[in-house]
Amino acid sequence: MPDIACGIREYGLAEFAKRVQASYMSHWLRLGLYDEEVEGWGQAFTQAVERTLQAGGRIHFSLNGLDLAKALRGDPELFTGRYMAYELQQILLHESWFVRTVFYLDDEILSAEKLELAKIRPRGRTQN
Repeated sequence: MPDIACGIREYGLAEFAKRVQASYMSHWLRLGLYDEEVEGWGQAFTQAVERTLQAGGRIHFSLNGLDLAKALRGDPELFTGRYMAYELQQILLHESWFVRTVFYLDDEILSAEKLELAKIRPRGRTQN
């Protein structure tokens, strides 16, 4: 599976990943999307995203259950206790990741207009 899925487990991440034919975090190490010796989730997530995109895949991001306003206000460098918010912020900080991400809410793909209304847009810190 070249695509990856991000979402909250308690809000149906496994089912979402299956629907969009993508792997999710519990499978990434086994699939070689990140190396076992990386330090922390931040490095693992970065490796998984970069390897997925280099292989021609995309990111499918379910916003179900995420407090979007709180997630966007948080520190983009901290992931402990806020993994989904961290993942969202990292995607927004990397425009090349953002353009290869499909965002969903309640199984609906969000249009560019809906993303803009929700303030989900690239933040422009890095182009990687």
